[in-house]
Amino acid sequence: MDALLLSLMLCMLVELRSGAARLYAGLPAGREGALLAMPPLVALPVASLSAIAGAALAPGLTPEARHIFLAAALAVSGGSLFFVKAQEAAIAPEGETRGRAVRCGLALRFPVAALSGNAPFLIAAIALAYADPWLAGIGGGLGMALAWFAARQTGAGAAPTLRLVLYGAGSLMLGAGFVVAMSALRLI
Repeated sequence: MDALLLSLMLCMLVELRSGAARLYAGLPAGREGALLAMPPLVALPVASLSAIAGAALAPGLTPEARHIFLAAALAVSGGSLFFVKAQEAAIAPEGETRGRAVRCGLALRFPVAALSGNAPFLIAAIALAYADPWLAGIGGGLGMALAWFAARQTGAGAAPTLRLVLYGAGSLMLGAGFVVAMSALRLI
């Protein structure tokens, strides 16, 4: 249960202003059913692949190495929250959003953007460090999908407040990564 909640909260924070969230927020309105189905259909396979990768690496590593991997994931993801790009208003100009080729291109870019974020790295690290990797995958997938929905609903108006929240979360993640690393190295 720890892996589920940890991956849910961390992935939601990391994905709030990621490339996939910006891409999903900028998708043109029109077919709401397809837009609502896209985040779960992308987030769950990405999270499952990450959890499987973490579970596959786990038997070959010592517990200290697993926690060092988790500390590195926390540090990299926490540090990335300090370098968040501003919310973009639209991905494509208004005249280009009607064609099928543009919609298909945006739909194909979305899974690639989801795979290239920090959330899959965090999910793999949590699946590696905790006993139940499948819970890390479920929590991470839910966190990613919820963050993308929230990014689409909030838009650019909440950027100053959200930036402060992300800076605070990044600081906490960097601090937690430091503590986990020092504990794994038996320095504290």
